[in-house]
Amino acid sequence: MLVLGAIIGAGMWRQWVWLLDTFTLMLHEAGHPIVGLLSAHMMVYGGTLFQLLFPWLTKRHFAKRGHIPGVVFAKYWMAASLHNVGIYMADARAKQLPLIGGLDPEDAHDWAEILGRWGLLRYDTALGKMLMLAAWCALLWTMWRCYRDMPYVPVAGASSSKEDAFVAPFHHLREKSRTNSNGPPSSEENSGPNRKEP
Repeated sequence: MLVLGAIIGAGMWRQWVWLLDTFTLMLHEAGHPIVGLLSAHMMVYGGTLFQLLFPWLTKRHFAKRGHIPGVVFAKYWMAASLHNVGIYMADARAKQLPLIGGLDPEDAHDWAEILGRWGLLRYDTALGKMLMLAAWCALLWTMWRCYRDMPYVPVAGASSSKEDAFVAPFHHLREKSRTNSNGPPSSEENSGPNRKEP
């Protein structure tokens, strides 16, 4: 699961997680007409709602069944989806992101309309970056929890804990540093009355 987190993190860094973001985009686009059936005014919120709701529902589904890998995947998905919302939000004024179906960003940019309604359009970049930061924190926290809770099975002759196994390769550096800090023995120590003969 740590490898999966690293792959998703690499995709987030490139601003596109292959396959996962494609599926999320499909959910986003489906959210607009479905929510629009209930309220034309709320239709613009449907895309973001769906792309955040489904990862949460997936996490809830696996959590009820105690399926830990499924829960971890859902958290990774939520982080990636939140990161995409941040990218879209930060583009509200610039409107440089291409929209699906060749739609004109001047007329069909979700977050330009949402932030315009709320009177927060001039803060689009700051708000978007805050969401992206929150997404990275969620991803890294999930990866840390995954590592911390991962069972450790030592091989023959290995340390009995993950922590010791991680620190062991650096023990020689600590010993070398301790030796250098003490320095070589002085001439007085070699010639003093307490000098030991070999």
